[in-house]
Amino acid sequence: MSDSLKTDVNKAIGRVAAEYAYLKSLMEKLKQIESEDNRKGIKDTKKALHIFRWVGRAERKANQTELKIIKELTDLGEVVPDSLKNREKELLKELKIAEASLIEAASLFTGKVKKDLLAIETDEELLDKYGENLTVRRNLTELLKQSEDTIQNLIRWVNATEQILRKIQGFGSELERKVA
Repeated sequence: MSDSLKTDVNKAIGRVAAEYAYLKSLMEKLKQIESEDNRKGIKDTKKALHIFRWVGRAERKANQTELKIIKELTDLGEVVPDSLKNREKELLKELKIAEASLIEAASLFTGKVKKDLLAIETDEELLDKYGENLTVRRNLTELLKQSEDTIQNLIRWVNATEQILRKIQGFGSELERKVA
């Protein structure tokens, strides 16, 4: 396994782990918003929007690194011993599928959750300004639930991607032993 592939895999694992941590923080913030009074909910919604931006940055960086890994694995296919060719192809296929699914989930996350967070902030402000309103409270609860579902889906794909990256890491170690 080339040094650059090893470095990129380690970097990607770190970035995916960071993305996972940000997603968990965002989920916790949404749960806090659900159970707090309106003034605190407004502040926490602003914090959630800030965490949302961190998730987006982490996703973009992880995506760039994963695309480099796909290219490096493809290039590596020419020098992989025959005994490991099938495994290399399978890992490449798994990473491509996970990457495409992660991009789709992240795209949905970016559009949907940002829109929901802005609507949550508006609802919190309405509740703060005009007092408790059953319709607004119901809308707020529904928005929080939808956002949590979208985040859970992204978390599942982030976990799947991390598992595949760890398999690639193990494959690299095995490849080094075979070639050495």
